[in-house]
Amino acid sequence: MTAPPARRQGLTQPDPERLPLQPLLDALPLDRHLARADVAGPGVISQAAVILDLSTRTLHRLRHTGLDPWKADRLAVAAGTHPYLVWGDAWITALQPRRQPPSRDPDPRHTRRSRTL
Repeated sequence: MTAPPARRQGLTQPDPERLPLQPLLDALPLDRHLARADVAGPGVISQAAVILDLSTRTLHRLRHTGLDPWKADRLAVAAGTHPYLVWGDAWITALQPRRQPPSRDPDPRHTRRSRTL
């Protein structure tokens, strides 16, 4: 049995709750002439790595896996901007905790009794 092509090549699909790296790369003050018109080429990654104080390997990994909202926050601040200006409402949505279904236990004895303590 062989692994799916995406796993075999080391590429993974970003989690829907993770944010893409590309908007952050677009927001960075990069010298586009060094990038030779390749938006995500080696010139852009190298310059972004210096600005964000990350390795190029980490940036390549984040391009494929996406960013959790807290990492996105730290990187946006390191780039000199606010994460909302980079990702907009997607950043706010990613920060929202997953809602758990309400408890179906109607027994009031299972609730906290702060007055009797």
